[in-house]
Amino acid sequence: MRHANASRPRSYAHVLERVYDHPWALSGGPTGANPELLFRMADILQGRLVGEVISAEEIEARLAAARAEQGERRGGVQIGPVAVLPMYGLITQRATLLSEFSGGASIDSLRAAFREAMADPDVQAIVFDIDSPGGSVDGVPEFAEELRKARGSKPLIGVANTLTASAAYWLAAQLDEIVATPSAEVGSIGVFAMHQDVSRAYDAAGVTPTLISAGKYKVEGNQFEPLTDEARSQMQHQVDAFHRMFISDVAKGRSVSTTVVGDSYGQGRTMMATEAKAAGMVDRIATLEETVQRFQPRRGGRQVIGATAIEGSGTVELVAELAETVELEAFVPDLTARVAPIEPAAPAATHAQRRAALERMEQRSTRP
Repeated sequence: MRHANASRPRSYAHVLERVYDHPWALSGGPTGANPELLFRMADILQGRLVGEVISAEEIEARLAAARAEQGERRGGVQIGPVAVLPMYGLITQRATLLSEFSGGASIDSLRAAFREAMADPDVQAIVFDIDSPGGSVDGVPEFAEELRKARGSKPLIGVANTLTASAAYWLAAQLDEIVATPSAEVGSIGVFAMHQDVSRAYDAAGVTPTLISAGKYKVEGNQFEPLTDEARSQMQHQVDAFHRMFISDVAKGRSVSTTVVGDSYGQGRTMMATEAKAAGMVDRIATLEETVQRFQPRRGGRQVIGATAIEGSGTVELVAELAETVELEAFVPDLTARVAPIEPAAPAATHAQRRAALERMEQRSTRP
């Protein structure tokens, strides 16, 4: 039988340090940071450090569990002239099993999809479908600058559908427009790092790790000893530096001062859609489907505007006809109720129904 340690990559310890001590632009909700995702990743890495080998079956089981928790959210569709790009889950610079376990996206994949849509002459508008708590700061400032410089070429829209927090908001703020769904949460402008001291656990297990290093700060902040004041100061310095970059980019993207971002954009908390709009963090409140429809070609001189108004007619028949044409009935429980209220209202569409309707809209847009 092969000894487990023989297959243990030496880099896992460095990756674990990166998870804990590296700055993250990550949110867990309205009250600020939630390191649950970091703990989840660290559990996997800790297992590797002690020689645990994850079988292919277990990897698939964990991925299936992540998909079940996050939902089967297919993205990257094109609906008429609109490219809908997904920005889901934990954001990291590069896709790994860790990001897949958390149902996340990578900066590399987002950038590739964005550049492809920008180069496609059939794409006249790009809409990011965003549901993310944020993630690592790695690569975010660079991609934010690329998004900001692309403004003016094609309409670039970010839809908070529903969580657009931390690194996800950092990126969304660089687009031409931010749309929040009615139940969206946006913001969480802040950065944090977390240190885990496991020295007492090792003491209880009768294990004494010894680090042999060269360079005064090479093993600074390691998990096998309490955090020193000097190491804490350095971590704070990095967190502050990324926070300044975060605020500066948001200010540039939203055309406001850094003071406005620092004082009025939640100070690390997320804000609900109506609050965010009042603060200037988003531009309008609408659904993803309403946003996509805004950029569709007009049909016979009539068009659904944000799925709330009809040019040229206010009849129930026309509303129903257009709803059937663009498959909006799966998203708005009863479009005709906006003209003639009907009770009781239909239940809200499920996530699966919404994605299925998006696919039908995509298929119809490609018909001759």
